[in-house]
Amino acid sequence: LSLDWTHGFNSRGAKQNVLFVGSEGDAIYPVGTVCVKSSRGNRKESCSARSQLFFCDHTAYVSCLALFETDVSGHIMATGERAEFPTIRVWSINEMETLVLLRGFHKVGVSHVNFSPSGKYLVSVGMDKYHSIAVYEWRKRSIIFSSCSTIQS
Repeated sequence: LSLDWTHGFNSRGAKQNVLFVGSEGDAIYPVGTVCVKSSRGNRKESCSARSQLFFCDHTAYVSCLALFETDVSGHIMATGERAEFPTIRVWSINEMETLVLLRGFHKVGVSHVNFSPSGKYLVSVGMDKYHSIAVYEWRKRSIIFSSCSTIQS
């Protein structure tokens, strides 16, 4: 069984749910547990000239995404999910493969992820009642800071 095409995207409860990458303006967005990289194609070409690539490593609903553009390795994406024990995946847009898997800190889900300007760190905010925050040195798979934010009333 292989995935050929998806329709729609996650908009309910998702943050930063459509990002554009590259000089061609390819769109990256979540559809359930899948992240889609959709090429716009040339305006003069038919819709059939458009293409989609899929990142299928998540096992739960993708709830947030963040993009970091590097000069060396191209574009890197971080995605979080909504699950009892959610994961954050940092992955290569070029290869559509997981580079680093982060898990064990958040419960319920991850509502937001973002890279530091240098790309060395990744911050995440949880969906738990305390909106727990973690800062990772993601390449080392280590949390360098964590805290509670506020209690959701």
